[in-house]
Amino acid sequence: MTIKEVLFTENSLNQIEEFLQNHKKGTEFGGALVGYQKGEVLIITHASSPGKSAKMTYSSIEFDKEHVTKFCNDINKKSDYMLYFLGDWHTHPSKNLNPSQKDIKAIKKLANYFPLEFRENILMVIVSQYDIKHLKTYILTSNKNLKETSHSTIVDPNWIEEFI
Repeated sequence: MTIKEVLFTENSLNQIEEFLQNHKKGTEFGGALVGYQKGEVLIITHASSPGKSAKMTYSSIEFDKEHVTKFCNDINKKSDYMLYFLGDWHTHPSKNLNPSQKDIKAIKKLANYFPLEFRENILMVIVSQYDIKHLKTYILTSNKNLKETSHSTIVDPNWIEEFI
């Protein structure tokens, strides 16, 4: 099933904004995205930081795998497996929010770790370092291309409050 829209809860955007406020500009920054799928929509409920051992440069980021895996697994278990890893978010230090060749290569590599039936729903979000309102969402398609997808913000559903 092809994803047609991405919804960010207020919680997920607040987490990203808080991480960005505490990060010095000039290098890429980001983390994992957790949430759930409802039909053709992905709902993002949580966002992680990259972790203390992340490697960040002007044109790339390598997450601390142990940190983001633990973040995703903890929420997954706490939510009784209703919330799970959906993809990642990262910044670009320029105004260009289009995926770089490194971004495309990274998401294709990530797809190899997903079961075949979920490879079309891997999310990549690219955020401006200077204003969280400027972001683009992309879904990996069945032919291994990134397709820009519409997105909007929703109020936190009441039931996720216990997982925040």
